[in-house]
Amino acid sequence: MKILLLLFGFFSTYSQSDTLKTALPDSVKTLEPSKAVVVDSVPPMIHNHAPVLLRKEPELLWFNHFRQVVTFQFPTKGFYRDEENHELAFRLVSKDFAGIRLSPEGLLSAQLSLVEYQKLPFLIDYEIFETNTPENLSAKGQLLLRKAKNDVPPSINIYPKTLKYSIEEGDSVAIRIVVSDLNDDLKEFEAYSSVQFGRFNPQKLIQKTGNSNEYWFKWLVPYDFVLIRNESDDKKRTFQLIFEAKDETDSTNKVAIDVDVFDKLDWGLEDKIRLQDYEKVVFGATETLERMENKFSSMKKEISKLLKNKKFGNALKSSLNVLSSSSFIREKVLGKDSPETTNWLDATDILQNEIRTTSNDNGLAWQKEYPEEFDKIKRFTNIVTHLKTVFVDSEQFVGRYRKTENRRTDGFIAEREALQKSISMILRDSSLELLPLAQPIAENNVKRFFGEF
Repeated sequence: MKILLLLFGFFSTYSQSDTLKTALPDSVKTLEPSKAVVVDSVPPMIHNHAPVLLRKEPELLWFNHFRQVVTFQFPTKGFYRDEENHELAFRLVSKDFAGIRLSPEGLLSAQLSLVEYQKLPFLIDYEIFETNTPENLSAKGQLLLRKAKNDVPPSINIYPKTLKYSIEEGDSVAIRIVVSDLNDDLKEFEAYSSVQFGRFNPQKLIQKTGNSNEYWFKWLVPYDFVLIRNESDDKKRTFQLIFEAKDETDSTNKVAIDVDVFDKLDWGLEDKIRLQDYEKVVFGATETLERMENKFSSMKKEISKLLKNKKFGNALKSSLNVLSSSSFIREKVLGKDSPETTNWLDATDILQNEIRTTSNDNGLAWQKEYPEEFDKIKRFTNIVTHLKTVFVDSEQFVGRYRKTENRRTDGFIAEREALQKSISMILRDSSLELLPLAQPIAENNVKRFFGEF
């Protein structure tokens, strides 16, 4: 009995020693019959490694405009490596961009402000980190944000939608322009012409409205835009009106409008000019008539002496007598319709015929025999002829063009030029021996000849 109790006690002691070995965290010593050895109770601690980004270059994000929302999903394979295969998450390191967010799963969302968009390109920092280890080891990377190379240029819309204008001086032009830009980075908008014409500057005619990027081009075409210097000059001016928009990347868009501006009279100004031309012609005619009338009066005595020369014959004396008898210009030119008095116009023709006939009598040259008398009679008849021409033509001119609306016709210009030319030729004829007037012409002088003026 004693032997059995001893054996039971021995085996109980051995069993308690094996249970502690597995429970203790540290190693314990056990004895074998021959010697004592040390045995580990748990595996040794493994060293943790930080994750590694496999791509060294920054990831690229492209932006077309600042309001554009750009998203990017970081890949799960081939992008990073973690030797222990820990769970990893993403987060931003750069905190200065309110519109840039990065989810733990690696989904990046970015929307830039205009200021940020204008600063492109720039870098932002992010990192991947362990989520299931006490060390939370991480690796840092970068994203490069750039403007897209295919930046969309601004668009220009015009209303009315026509690229050709044919207008006249004095017309008004109004064009509404709406400029838009998909990138929302419009830098400038301007208007100019293909050729600059003096004071014409299209940019100064651009007006910006209260709406964003809306403009008006308003132009009242001046009457001196088309300058006509010679009759052969083109009666219009042709040019291109160009609207141009440019964005921050210098992407440019243009709209070109062809413009033909035709010459047109400004009657407010032209009426004043034509009135001055009208008065100038009538005053010139009056001066010519008065100078010829003065010469006519001074020649009366000389003609009276010629009438006493019996060699001129009765017919010649009769014609000279008629030409020298009237006292008022109207009667000098038009004559009197009476049996006793020969019409002045007829008398002039008769006298000229009689001079030609007399010069051929008996084969003698009458002019050579009486050269001084002949010059006087020739001068006298020329004055009478010119008196008739200037007075009649001028009186008709006054009657037709004393009214403003009549002076607006092409006939006014033609008759004015013809009458001025006729008057100029008379005044330049030195054989008439016309003397300058002592006093300048006044309106009462004109009224004496032309009552309708």
